[in-house]
Amino acid sequence: MRQSRFISKRWRYGAQHWVEVHPNYAGSLHNLGVLFVEQGRLDKAAPLLQGALAILEKALPADHAHTQSTRSRLDRLYAERPDLRDGAEMS
Repeated sequence: MRQSRFISKRWRYGAQHWVEVHPNYAGSLHNLGVLFVEQGRLDKAAPLLQGALAILEKALPADHAHTQSTRSRLDRLYAERPDLRDGAEMS
């Protein structure tokens, strides 16, 4: 019984780590960020798009379409609300 709990804990850690760095998770963050942009909730969208970009930059090449799309969306957001860029650099 003890061994199965240990394996279960390791699996949960591994699964959580996988989720945090997988491009599919970044895609979900991106999509939610886009939804917030379309709703005009840019302050909510910025951290989601920033998180998506951070994951994609680790997981995919810089010239990958998903990475470029998220970077482009974030750049447009920053063009509309430059103060959100300043907040990202401070944290």
